Parts: sequence; C-alpha cells; structure tokens
Amino acid sequence: MESSKFLKVMGIIMLIFGIIAIIGGLLSLMGIGMVVSLAGLAGVTVPVELLTASLIIALASAVFELIAGILGIKNWNVPEKVNSCMICGILTVALCVVSIIMTLVGYPDSFSILSIVTGLIVPILYLIAAFQYKAKQ
Repeated sequence: MESSKFLKVMGIIMLIFGIIAIIGGLLSLMGIGMVVSLAGLAGVTVPVELLTASLIIALASAVFELIAGILGIKNWNVPEKVNSCMICGILTVALCVVSIIMTLVGYPDSFSILSIVTGLIVPILYLIAAFQYKAKQ
C-alpha cells in the first residue's frame, strides 16, 4: 500500500493555517463596523457589502482549508480517499481566488502580491501532494 507523507505534512500545515484563517476571518468580520466608521471619518468610502461578502468567502475558504487538512491527515495512507482531499483542495483554492478578486475590485488599495502568494501557496502545495498521491495509484 502506497502512502504519501507529503500529503500528511501538507494536511497538518493546512489544518494549522485553516485554524489561523478562521480566527482571523472572524476577527475581521467583527471589525468591519470599526473599519467603516474610521474610513468615514477620513472621508473614504468603503464598499461594505463587497468587503463583507469577500470576508465571508474567505471564511468559507478557511473552513474548506481546515477540512482539507483534516482529510489529508486522516487519509494520507488511504488511496481510495484521495479524491475527497483533491476536491477540498480545489474548493479552497477557488474560494481563495474569488475572495482575492472581490477584495481587489472593492478595495484595490489593499493589493499585495505577498498576501496573494501566501494565501495560495499552501493550498496549491496541498493540491500538488494530493495529485502526486493520486498519480502513484
């Protein structure tokens, strides 16, 4: 039976990053009112609906990241379950990309290549691990 230690390691990293992203996303959602108030005082308009939707999508991505991490840890040596790892990984990447696009459309001043790269690198490495494991079968 083949196993994938790379998938297990990436699962652990996804789990950790998922927990951090969920905590950060919840704190961000709670702080939207303050951001809007401070922006209003500075005379800047913030598209609240778009920002809120982007944060909700980012939270959904974080939840899928957490689930993918759990699946990667649980199924690193179960070849029949690698498809569920791949699906969660793909959903995580897709939701992350949608959230980034929505943030860029609604608040382009927040554009940062570093945040985009760091937000996508772990899910992409997880997907690579899952696809490599699938290819071994």
